[in-house]
Amino acid sequence: MSVVAFGFNLDVQKSENNTTILKNPESNIFINRNSILIGDKIGSGSYSLIYLGFYNDLSLHVAVKTETSLKLTLKQIKKMLKLSHENLIKFYGVCPLDNSEHLIIMELASPKGSLRKFIDDAPFRIKLSTKLNWLKQIAYGMQYLHYNEITHRDLKADNIVFDKYPENFHELESVKLKIIDISTMYGTPTHMSPEAFEDCYNFKSDVWSFGCLAWEIMTQFNLKEYFKQISIFELSLQKTGMKLSDIDFKPIKDLIEICWEKDTDLRPSFSDILIMLDKINSEE
Repeated sequence: MSVVAFGFNLDVQKSENNTTILKNPESNIFINRNSILIGDKIGSGSYSLIYLGFYNDLSLHVAVKTETSLKLTLKQIKKMLKLSHENLIKFYGVCPLDNSEHLIIMELASPKGSLRKFIDDAPFRIKLSTKLNWLKQIAYGMQYLHYNEITHRDLKADNIVFDKYPENFHELESVKLKIIDISTMYGTPTHMSPEAFEDCYNFKSDVWSFGCLAWEIMTQFNLKEYFKQISIFELSLQKTGMKLSDIDFKPIKDLIEICWEKDTDLRPSFSDILIMLDKINSEE
């Protein structure tokens, strides 16, 4: 039987005691659809919508994301369910629907906006110490992902969220950043490495994207605006990084430069990046 709830078609069946359950659930991956209440939309991406939800089994507010990249999502979710890191959004499981769509149930971060939104809206120059702290948190999360043999594939400011959205200048130092949208099928052209344009994505491709993200954090500028006059084809041909002259702090400029090495073997790992950031912090 197919029913509609909160705008979604649900594939359900009745148990002997007349309780609605999912067909053929895998208990270690799938969450019973009846365990999740879905409320207002709180966000959206290029290929998904995100809703406020409540997970009855855990008595917990969650984020509920629609997801259509079925094969990749199921493959990666098995690994991601085992992940636990303070700089990664926690995944709780999946609710399959009857229209090749899944609901991804994950930790609820601040619904007020991403790092991209904060940088775009900030009416002031963010302190260097805050920027370095943010880069270190992101690098920690990425180091953990790579240790668990997972690539992100779309690392950018839009996919970094706050545990609590900073309401004023004084809250910036204490916020916790969390990485979302792990292992998506679709990268963002402005943040993709040269090899990613040729479908040769690897761990060092995430490092290139980190360099782009570091550039955005340091300059407080949006790469989409920077490249808006360049077609994706042109971007793939001339992908050599942005102007480092826009950054006046040499240690980070040097870090970004090696993240943008065309030769992937010359790019640092995230463990290397953390060592460099520690050294920069001690000298700053």
